[in-house]
Amino acid sequence: MSFFRVIVRLFHFNRTNWKAVTLCFFGAIIFWVFNSLNKTYSANIRFPVSFNFDQQKYSSAQPLPEAVVMNVSGLGWDLLRNNFGMKLPVLEIPIERPLETKRISGSTLHGLLAGQVGLLQINLVVTDTLYFKIEPRYIRKFGLTINLDEVSFKDGYGITGFPMAIPDSVLLEGPESIINSISETIPINVSGKRIDADQIDEIEVMVEQVDLVKRDPPVVQVRYEVGRVENISMKVRVKYDSLEKGIGADSTSCTFSIPVQFIKRPGELFTHIHGLVSSAKRNTKVLPDMVGLPPFVKVVHVDSVQID
Repeated sequence: MSFFRVIVRLFHFNRTNWKAVTLCFFGAIIFWVFNSLNKTYSANIRFPVSFNFDQQKYSSAQPLPEAVVMNVSGLGWDLLRNNFGMKLPVLEIPIERPLETKRISGSTLHGLLAGQVGLLQINLVVTDTLYFKIEPRYIRKFGLTINLDEVSFKDGYGITGFPMAIPDSVLLEGPESIINSISETIPINVSGKRIDADQIDEIEVMVEQVDLVKRDPPVVQVRYEVGRVENISMKVRVKYDSLEKGIGADSTSCTFSIPVQFIKRPGELFTHIHGLVSSAKRNTKVLPDMVGLPPFVKVVHVDSVQID
């Protein structure tokens, strides 16, 4: 009977007793955890990787793999730290012949990485194969053009001068195939709504696969003047490309939006402007393309021409 009394007293709702029981309970848990972490276990761990090759001469034409997954063995402490990314080493993968090497198999990775994981032991490289594409590194200079198609103006306002990009060119450096696929001039796309004053914008130079290309500079300054504009109607001569002479009208009526300062002297703007019809079937009407327009002259309306 006395034994049961001792048990009852031990678990009696006494603050002092329960403090002691709680401390003993947590102490046992901590002891068990520490004891367990000193044993050897295995686990799959994702290791970050970097590739060692001459990056002054070569450049990757696609994003390089960022990590490999390996099954490793080690003390519980070491595996716990690595699973949480604590002191996780970046494994270095050498590429001796960058232009010839297109992939590295998991079995090859085992030998390359075995000495880089510290106290851990590699059991298996879970990542099957790493693929990459490395090319000669190219550097080329490209011109810039300003695209204002996404800019809208308040009624009665428009561009009144030549837009400028500062600087007017960019130096691109990257893999051969990507650099050679870029057109000679790169558009700088500007956007804005209901503009009625001069603008100075900082615009990023964007190209295909921009993450693989180094840009110098990556951002350019774009300036364009904005002021009052008015519409003016006039006749514009029409040229026909690859069509017989005399099969269509030699001029057409057009309406343009121009800066107000040119309203009294529009001839300064329209010296080189003409309509161009590149190809058309007989007995049809076509809209000529306006050629030779300054960037601050906008087409409001063009009459079609009859092809006889």
